[in-house]
Amino acid sequence: MAKLVSKTYGEALYEVAAEAGRTSELMEEIRCVGEILAANPAFDELMGHPGIPKQEKLQVVEDVFRGRISDELAGLLEIVVTKERYKELPAIFAYFTDRVKEEQRTGMAYVTTAVELDAAQRQAVEARPLRPAAMRAWRCITRWMPRSSAE
Repeated sequence: MAKLVSKTYGEALYEVAAEAGRTSELMEEIRCVGEILAANPAFDELMGHPGIPKQEKLQVVEDVFRGRISDELAGLLEIVVTKERYKELPAIFAYFTDRVKEEQRTGMAYVTTAVELDAAQRQAVEARPLRPAAMRAWRCITRWMPRSSAE
């Protein structure tokens, strides 16, 4: 059910953004709002609290976000609160982001190494043609996983 909800709302937001030619801008805005919401778990508690009337939740969304984010994103927030789908917001954001990346044909590669890479090695990894032919751009994230002292 959650996939259906995230796809429905995420696709609707994507269509609105694509029609306005603002998919990239809205993706960045979603990233920022997602970070803000993740840093403020009390806001999630408030939005999920069954004892707070929907009208009050809508007023909070209006007070906090209106004029600070795009009308498209503010409208989405109001709809998910009205339809009591706020808890699905991360999945909706993820669907939208994936849809934009698909449209832009952008991919991401994760590289995990046993030893820390020096600058030249990082550059060599990032320069490798790991991306599928259908991708126009890609981003490589490397991380070093040191062995624990117990091993």
